This record gives sequence, C-alpha cells and structure tokens, in this order.
Amino acid sequence: MTQRQPIAFMSYVRSDDNHDGGRITAFRERLEGEVRMQTGRPFAIFQDRNDIAWGQQWEDQINHSLAGAAFLIPILTPSFFESPACRSEFQTFSLKEKTLGVNRLILPLYYVTCDQLGEEYVISSDEIADILRTRNWTDWRQYRFKQFADEDVASALANMASMIKSSIKELDAIGLAAKDHRAIALNESSRSDFPTAIPELLEKIIESPTPAISPGPGYEIPEVNPFAGSSKSSSELAQTNSYHAYTTRFDEIIEASELADQAELLGLYKHISSLSASFKKRFGTELAAKLSGFRAELPESPLGVTLLIDNSGSMRGQRIADVAAWCLVIIEWMDRLGIPIEILGFTTRAWKGGQSRELWLANGRPWNPGRLNDLRHLVYKSFSASAETCAPSFGVMVREGLLKENIDGEALLWASSRLDSHPAKKKILFVFSDGAPIDDSTL
Repeated sequence: MTQRQPIAFMSYVRSDDNHDGGRITAFRERLEGEVRMQTGRPFAIFQDRNDIAWGQQWEDQINHSLAGAAFLIPILTPSFFESPACRSEFQTFSLKEKTLGVNRLILPLYYVTCDQLGEEYVISSDEIADILRTRNWTDWRQYRFKQFADEDVASALANMASMIKSSIKELDAIGLAAKDHRAIALNESSRSDFPTAIPELLEKIIESPTPAISPGPGYEIPEVNPFAGSSKSSSELAQTNSYHAYTTRFDEIIEASELADQAELLGLYKHISSLSASFKKRFGTELAAKLSGFRAELPESPLGVTLLIDNSGSMRGQRIADVAAWCLVIIEWMDRLGIPIEILGFTTRAWKGGQSRELWLANGRPWNPGRLNDLRHLVYKSFSASAETCAPSFGVMVREGLLKENIDGEALLWASSRLDSHPAKKKILFVFSDGAPIDDSTL
C-alpha cells in the first residue's frame, strides 16, 4: 500500500463512523475533493481506517502522521471528549498552534450535540472544551442525515474548504518568512563562533569588575491600546519621539518547557546534551582548571547573572544548537560555583506581526501604530530553579517553529528589570545574539 503524505489529520471515534454507516469517511473524501478543487493542489487527510496498512504499528503511524500534518479536523461528538486518543491528538495540535503563533490549524466539525459545547457547560471543567468554545466551527449537526449532493450540504462543505484555503495561504506565508530567515542563518554560518567564545564568557562572569546594574523598578512600554483607549494618541507619541506599541495585549512571558510535551522535551534534550558533552570533552579540562581556582575566592552569593538569548529566525540551525548546548555547560558550572543565574530568550509569537498586526489592519491601518508584533519572552531557567530541573527546557531552542522575529530593545528592558529585582549586590547581563534584529511588520 502506498502511503499518502497527509496535509490534515482527522481525529474521530471510529465507532461513530461505523454507527453512521461510514458517513464520516464519506465526509473526509468529499472535503479532500473540494479543497483540491478550490486550490488546485492535492489535500490528503489522514484517517486511520484507510491510511494504516496491515502489519504497521498503529500507534507509531498515528503519531508520525499527526506530527507531519498541518491541520487537525476533530469530529466533535460526546465520544470524542471521552476518547483519550482524541484528547491527546487535540492537545498535540493545540501545542503546535501555540508554538507557531497561529490559531487556525484546528478546524472543528460539530457532528453531534455535546454537553461540553452547550449553554450549561461550566467554564474550566474541560480544557479542550474551553479552547473549542472560543473557536469558529462548522456546525454539521443539521446536515448529518442529508445527502452530500443537497445544495445546502454542498455549500457548507465548500465554505469549510474555503477556510482551509485561507489557512493554507497563511501557512505558506509563515513558511516563506521562515525560509528567508533560514537563508540568513546559512549565509552567515561562518559567524557562529559560540563554541570558542563561551569558555571566555564563563571567565568574564567570574572576573568582571562591572558595577551593579540599576535599571530602575521595572519598565513600561507606551501603547496606543485600541481596546481601551490610550492617554496618548499615536500622533502624540510620534511628536515626542516615544517608542511605543500598538498593543501589548498579545505579548506573553512563558516558561520554555510549556512549548513542548514531555516526550518531545526529552528527545530535544538528548540532542543538545550529546552536543554539550562534545564541548565539555573539547574544553572541559582547561575550563575546570580555570574555574575551580575561583571557587575558594568567591564570597557567598557574590553576584547575579542573566543570560539573554536571541531566539530569532536567523539563529536557526547549528548556531542555536551550539547556544543551547553551551547553556547546559554554563548552568552546570554556575551551580557548582554557587552563582545564581537566570537564562532568558526572546522572539515573537508569530511571523509577520501576529494578532497585533491583524488588529491594526482591522482598524483601518491608523498612522504610526508603533510596534506591531506579539512578543514572546521565554524563561529557560529562573534564578530560583535548579540546573538539573531546568536542563531539558533548553532543548526547546532547537524546536522547529520557535525561532521567529526579534524585538531586541524591549527584551533588554525586560531582562534587566528581572535582574534588578535580584538581591545580589553585583549584577551582570550578557546577551547572545547574531546582531541581526528584524521586524518586518513595523517596518
């Protein structure tokens, strides 16, 4: 049997399809054809009953197809919410949406009335239901027993195909942006000198006479704030040469470990830890000799150190893998020396602006909007967390889809404000970056 490369994954309970005489399967076939008609491109939807050949490992094939698909089409019935497999598939795609910064990858089909989607549902009683209730879905309940050739059924299916077509265009744009930044990373690969630079960095952390950083209590970015109105208009902000954002509503500060499930975290960690081991083998003896001499001279809690890491698209490939691997070395040595350290990252939630830019477009593109990006600031290791506990989170740096655009200035303000709250008398902030800040949307 020849395997198709799926673009979408249909998540459903097989007994529901059997009870309806294969109508869910028929729907899948019709939708494939309608999307192909509207786009001119094949649109394969993975369905377990026809895409798993005899003798294949069922769970492995499901997981492989789920990871490769761009869209999830959950068939919502009461059995769907009771199925551990369906819930796992939904959560996997929800995480994929979060990483990519888009919310159009899950395309629900409401097939049979569910209590979780009704008026009496209690918010927060089901994580999946909470997400679904905020989404637009195709309500198929009225068409369940009708013929696909009926005009209203065919029209509803065509509308769903049109939504998929729009989402495909958005994903194509995301892929193009990522490709452009991948080219930058490849063209500048000769500048990736982190393996030789970081041993020197570790020495500087110990020896640096840098005085304490005092950036002040926190920071605030002025915003136009189209939701609640602003004390200053965009034109007033421009006249005062004030840096500002159109809105900060969609910005986030997130623990890096939240962007991958446990199994993926361990897989990514295995990759960077092997690279880290090779670095320690290459530099370990010399580094140990240099740093161990400082241990006896260090007073208790002598300083606080923050490492702020550029997580932009131009850092892709070996460059970011080197940084992630060296972070494992750094936190290990700082832990041995008793030096508190925090490691942070910065990027954006989406390519080409995200929801901030979409809101600006919907409001008629007002002049001088300011920053038009959804910020994503990541915490890989906080001061209070142990090196051992946080080590797996550094694998997230090499996770496909994380590295996007970078708003360097606000990231520096954020990192320094966190460092300022640390009780150490001496504080040092280091930044790892390839020196290529980019923000296409605001430009």
